Amino acid sequence: MTEEEVVRKKQCFTSIESRKLLGSMDAFHLCPSMDLVVFGSTALSKTHNLFRTVSWQQVALIHNNDVEESSSSKVCWSPNGRWIAVAHDTLVSLYGVEPLANPAAGASFGNGNNNNSSSTSSTTEPQHSWHTHYPVIGLSWSHVGRDHPTAWKPSTDEEEEDVFWSYQQHYLDKAIELLPPSAYHTEDTEDEDHLQHQQHHKTTTSTALPECKTPLSVLCVSTTHELEFYLHGRYPLLKVKRKVASQAITTTNVKMTTSNDLTHFVVYSEPSSGRVSFYHFPFLRKDRYPLQAIASLHSSIVSHLNTLQQSIPEVLNAWKSSLKPLDTKLQPLLRLLQNYGVTDKALGAVLKQFILVGHTGDSSELANAMDQFFTSVQMNDQLLQRMVRTLYGALANVESQARRTLLSPTQALVFQIQELSGFVQFYKSDGASPTNDILQELLDASHSLWISVEYLLMIIVESRFRVRDFCGYLRHAGSEIKARGTAAQSVQRENAKKRRVPEAVIERLLACLSNTKLDNKNAEKQVSLSEHILSISVSDMLKETPNFVYKGGGNNRPESPSSVAGLSGRVPTVAHATNQVVDAAKTVFVNPLANIPSSIVPEDVLLPSINHAIVALHTRVGKQPTADEMWPGSDTEDESEETEKTYFSPRVADHCYSFLPKSLDCRQWSIILQASDNVIQLFSFPLGWEDPTVDADDDADIDAPFYLTSKLVLPPDASIRDIGFYSDDGKSSLSSGNDSGGGTEGRQKLGILLEESQQLELWLTTYDSLMWQAVPYESILMPHQEVDGICCRNVVAIAQGVEDEELESEDCVVYAQSRIVGETDDSMDRTSSKLWLSGSRGVCGVARMSQGITFLELLDLEEHEFEDEDEEEYEDEDKD
Repeated sequence: MTEEEVVRKKQCFTSIESRKLLGSMDAFHLCPSMDLVVFGSTALSKTHNLFRTVSWQQVALIHNNDVEESSSSKVCWSPNGRWIAVAHDTLVSLYGVEPLANPAAGASFGNGNNNNSSSTSSTTEPQHSWHTHYPVIGLSWSHVGRDHPTAWKPSTDEEEEDVFWSYQQHYLDKAIELLPPSAYHTEDTEDEDHLQHQQHHKTTTSTALPECKTPLSVLCVSTTHELEFYLHGRYPLLKVKRKVASQAITTTNVKMTTSNDLTHFVVYSEPSSGRVSFYHFPFLRKDRYPLQAIASLHSSIVSHLNTLQQSIPEVLNAWKSSLKPLDTKLQPLLRLLQNYGVTDKALGAVLKQFILVGHTGDSSELANAMDQFFTSVQMNDQLLQRMVRTLYGALANVESQARRTLLSPTQALVFQIQELSGFVQFYKSDGASPTNDILQELLDASHSLWISVEYLLMIIVESRFRVRDFCGYLRHAGSEIKARGTAAQSVQRENAKKRRVPEAVIERLLACLSNTKLDNKNAEKQVSLSEHILSISVSDMLKETPNFVYKGGGNNRPESPSSVAGLSGRVPTVAHATNQVVDAAKTVFVNPLANIPSSIVPEDVLLPSINHAIVALHTRVGKQPTADEMWPGSDTEDESEETEKTYFSPRVADHCYSFLPKSLDCRQWSIILQASDNVIQLFSFPLGWEDPTVDADDDADIDAPFYLTSKLVLPPDASIRDIGFYSDDGKSSLSSGNDSGGGTEGRQKLGILLEESQQLELWLTTYDSLMWQAVPYESILMPHQEVDGICCRNVVAIAQGVEDEELESEDCVVYAQSRIVGETDDSMDRTSSKLWLSGSRGVCGVARMSQGITFLELLDLEEHEFEDEDEEEYEDEDKD
């Protein structure tokens, strides 16, 4: 191609970024709602980078040390762009974008530290992760969309269900507002500390967690042997074995797409055979709202349980740290008693004897040891006062932390488990079933956990009083011993008089002092010295073992009949009760509605056999045959073409098949592209075909008697390197967590990455105006050589100086916007040329590799550089 011919092509689009990266690109994905991109590199297989597309600023570095260095990875975004799903081998992890972008807030949650210091490295801990049975080879995340306002006509039952759910979802989402106020729950408040705790929790545990009103979304995880489906990316819904079970799928070029109502999944994972599988899930539309609520409650319940499992060891460590100053003071007393030969009794019993007996002949060794202990330097009263202030503050922080990270999640957990139980019972047809027993077991386990946490808090509060009494006695005893033998009006006697404790304190202290001897051989398994002396069981309540703690101990305080501790003679530990809830929840969430089929057989089609073919999948919203629309060939058809349609309505050429209906409209379509050399063949399959002559059940998937095909031909010297759909589904945005868009589609084009005369070019063209050929359905599809000439179109790049409005439509030509994105040479790996399109954001990414370096181009497809140049030329002409 000569230089003069190159100039004739109109250079469209605007360059955003041009970058060079070491190694080949791996798992490159553009965010559907924000100017973000996540990608990996073969140079660092464990790491994924999160960058801004406009400024190329690194937002986060996702690093996973739990995977092998050579394992391949897959990445996809959630439909609202708030979550990133990353798969390494058999490990699938979900990362929240907000915790990645705000690592300081995520790092300070749950440890009692309110420090807002900034951090330069992002947290790499996922918010949710699980393992699959087989290696993951593909990820796809889609969510449900609204019915098209004009092309779809919902039934009366569907309209009533939508209205019913619009009211019911508000009651289910009132869970947080009905709970007691705490920093764990979101609440409108002007308290800065409360808002700070709120932000910590929001950025770590519940960032963008789905609510009952959040539209249903499905994460499809494709493994080598099966497909796994997760509602909202968390709730395991279904596993479907592949049709060819004897041979594992080893390709990494897996393509998946989903229909607007999530009832049809299209999967292409066998390039060698060209097999495309269609999976039909009618229950996702019929039971959409129950599954939507159950999936959101599952996400919240799992989040609360994860918070509890993370918080239990944190509270335990904080509790042990808070008592360390007192343990340090008491350690010298143990050594003194051993030196004086007082080793036959427990330390609590020794203290009790000293309080009751004091200085007598039978306890001279004890009295001497106690005198030496209380007159030592470490028992100075000023040091004791400083220790008391530290103890009081630390114990108060532990109580606050336990209320925030244990009690509040437990209250929310119990409330939402009750909501789940009532919700499932409401949608069940029979009154008694095994599910009722399983739900009751989960309810009982959650109530037991609540009792354990309340009992733990009661012990912590009581421990604060015991420590206060014990520290008061230490100051009292030390002053009494130091004042012995001094003058009546001495300072020591005055101090002893001031620090004297009431008789009630002595009685309470005698009641709680332990008579059990501390086992020094297993000191690492024992509680701290302070807990042992004062008979405090906080550590036992937070440890994995024992499973139960017997209430009472040395405490003879009368209990109220309504006391939580009085409900049982023994109370399960918090860790044991949490594990019981986790096990019960796993059993419940296996299949709460018990109406999901155990196996689904897909419908397969075989693409024409072409070597090195490139395939792309897409789904479109169509026109329901019963909708109030014109018929093809009617008088109003030409008038309607003046306005741009927001759904897919193919123009079908005249055919001679008498068995085909007059109208070939369908509610949803699946479009498959197969490209090779300079030819692109398009296939359109109607999904959920409705035969007007047959009164079928709603769940029945009637096989369409036809499919449509068309062909695009590029210039003869062009060679296609990659293709994709530049599509705006109208629902992928930050607000998709609250709505599903308006039901209408946005821009719909084809993106073509081709090589022509040692230049890599990006072409963008429409395909809604193509003429389609109707073909009787067969599993082996028609090759492009047999496509009728009337359904073939030549693709021509728009010439320089020609505006889009000046182009006249021709029956045999389709015009495309184009731009040169790079040069090619012999050292370039042509199979590494990739194209990624984001119709919701209006951007694309093009990558090519040469000599171990990847050249990345990010383009804005909705803004053209020549428009700015024309404006500058006009300004210069005005100045002249």
